[in-house]
Amino acid sequence: MSERPSPRAAVVLNPDDDVALTRRLDALASRRRLVLRPSPGGGVRDLARDVLAALGKSPEAVLAEEATVANMYRTCAAFSTAAGVTDIVVDRVHRLATRTVEPLLGLALTSGAALWLIWSGPQPTAALITQLRQSSLAARTELLDPAAFYHRLPLQAEEQKEDEKAERPEVLAEEAADTSQAPVPRQAQPWPRLPMTDFPLFLATCHRTLPTADRRRVSDLYRSEMHLASRLPDTTAHALTAYLRDDRLGPAPTPEDALIRLRAIQAALLPRAALLRWQPATLGSDPAARLVTRFTDHTAYALRTAADTESGAATALALYFDTGPTGFDMIRCHDITPDGARFHLPLLSEEEREHLRPPWHEQRGHQKFTGPGESDPLRTQTPVTMPLRARALLAAHHAYRTAQGARPGDPYFIHPSEPSVLSPVPRLREAIIRTCHRLHLDLSWLHRCHCRHGDQLGQGNGDWLAQRGLSIHHLSLNPAPWECP
Repeated sequence: MSERPSPRAAVVLNPDDDVALTRRLDALASRRRLVLRPSPGGGVRDLARDVLAALGKSPEAVLAEEATVANMYRTCAAFSTAAGVTDIVVDRVHRLATRTVEPLLGLALTSGAALWLIWSGPQPTAALITQLRQSSLAARTELLDPAAFYHRLPLQAEEQKEDEKAERPEVLAEEAADTSQAPVPRQAQPWPRLPMTDFPLFLATCHRTLPTADRRRVSDLYRSEMHLASRLPDTTAHALTAYLRDDRLGPAPTPEDALIRLRAIQAALLPRAALLRWQPATLGSDPAARLVTRFTDHTAYALRTAADTESGAATALALYFDTGPTGFDMIRCHDITPDGARFHLPLLSEEEREHLRPPWHEQRGHQKFTGPGESDPLRTQTPVTMPLRARALLAAHHAYRTAQGARPGDPYFIHPSEPSVLSPVPRLREAIIRTCHRLHLDLSWLHRCHCRHGDQLGQGNGDWLAQRGLSIHHLSLNPAPWECP
C-alpha cells in the first residue's frame, strides 16, 4: 500500500445546520472513518472517551481512572494508527471550547488522519482560526462548504473502485477477520467421533469404524497432511514447534481436523527418525480440543474491545505462544513490525546466552532477573507471521511505545514508572490474569503456586508443545536398548 497522505485539517461551514449533512455523517461512519458527536460542554477527557467509543472500544475498560490527558490521547492515537483510520470527523464543533480542539489536532497529526471540523454556527471564531494556523497542520488547513466536503470525502460506495486498487489483500483480510463485520461462514459438514488410537493404527481404525463418506474425508486430509509433513526441511524441536503452532495444529478449524493432522504428521516424521509423542491422558475429557489455539477470533475481538494496548498485546502473545509472560521483557520494538504482522525473537547462541541481560537492573521484593532460557518459548529461527486477528493488538502497543519516544532497540514492554530499573513481568502477569478472567479463560499457567489445577508460575515457563501433551524425540539409526525413548 502506498504511503498515507500528509494529515490535513478542514473546517466545514454549515451555518444553516443542514440536516442533510447530519445524514451524510451517518453514512460516512465506518471502521476507517471516525465520526465524533461530542457532548456539549464536554472536556478533553470526555472527547477522548468519544474517540475510543467511535473506535469500538470500551472507554471504561481501556482507560485507567488515574490516566492523564496525555496518556488518554496517546492511547487514542495508538488505536487509530493500528486501525488505519484515515479521517476523523467532529460534528458541531461550535459547541466545544477552543482548548478542546487542540488535542484533536495532535491526534490527527500523530495518527496521520485528516481532521474535519463541522462548524454549524454563524462563523468560526477567531480563536479557532488562530489555533489552526498555529498548529502543525497550518499549511494544509482549509475552509470548505458542504458541497466541497461531499466531494473531498465521498461515500464508500463512490470510492469502492479506488479502494480495490489501493487496499492490500492482507488489510482486506484483516477487516474480514473482525467478527463485527465478517459475514457468517457456511457451516462445514461436522466430523464424526474419531478414534483415539495411536498414529500407527489411526487410519486403519478409521477405515474399519467410520462410514464410507467420512472415511474418504479422513483419508484425503490425512494423506495431504502427510505429504506436507514429509517435505519439511528441518525436524529440529524449534522448527517443528513453529510448524505445528503456526501452520497446522494451531490454526486448525476444528479439534477433529487437528487430531487428523497430528496423526498424519506423526506418521510422516517417524521414517525421518523423529518421534512426535502425544499423551492425551493428561489433557482431560476432550484432549483434541487442547490441540488448537486458544487465541480465537472471539477472544481477539474481546481484547480489541476491552483491553488497553499493553494488556491486549501481552495477552495476545501469551495466548498465541501459550506461555506466561516470563521473558516478555526481552522483546524489543524491532522484534515486532509496526503493523503487527511479524514477530521474531531470534534464537541465541551459547555465547549470547552467557551475556544476555534484561533491560532493567534492579531487583525488588520477589523479582528476579530473567534467565537465558526463560524466553525460549518465544524464540524462533525465522520470523513468525502473526494471525490477522493479533495484528491490530500488537500494532496498537507498538504505536503507543513509538508515541512514548521508544526507538527500535528499546523494550516493547516497560514498567510505567521506572522503565530502566524495574521489570515489567510481574505487572504483565497480573494484567494477563485479570484480562483472562474477564474473558472466562482458564489456563494452567494462570493459576497461582501450590494450586492443584496448575503450578506454572511456580515451576517456570512452559512451552506450546508441553501445554498440549506433545514432546519431540530424535531417534538414533542404531540405538542401544537403553537409548530408546
